[in-house]
Amino acid sequence: MKKTIGMATTILGIIACIMFFSAGNHLSDNGKNMKQLKSQGGTSLAEVYYQDIGEMSNGLGKLCYAFGLGTLAISMGIGGNMYSAEKKNILQNDIIELCENHEG
Repeated sequence: MKKTIGMATTILGIIACIMFFSAGNHLSDNGKNMKQLKSQGGTSLAEVYYQDIGEMSNGLGKLCYAFGLGTLAISMGIGGNMYSAEKKNILQNDIIELCENHEG
């Protein structure tokens, strides 16, 4: 049972990481596009505003990348721990059984 939950945790972590990376990519791309906006007449207040919003959007994209990596690391740790715990229990039971058979 723990093996199944561990695998599910790992798979969900990978899916969440992909979704965070996709969101980060969209935010970064939109941020780059907004930073390149130029008005025809020169520097205007709207141009400066949109360039600043573009820079903020680019930063939020990087934050999404960081959340994706954090989610992946945590889910791999928890899932791997649950997956290996079941193997460890099976191995411990086999060793105990061998010791009991050897004594008897």
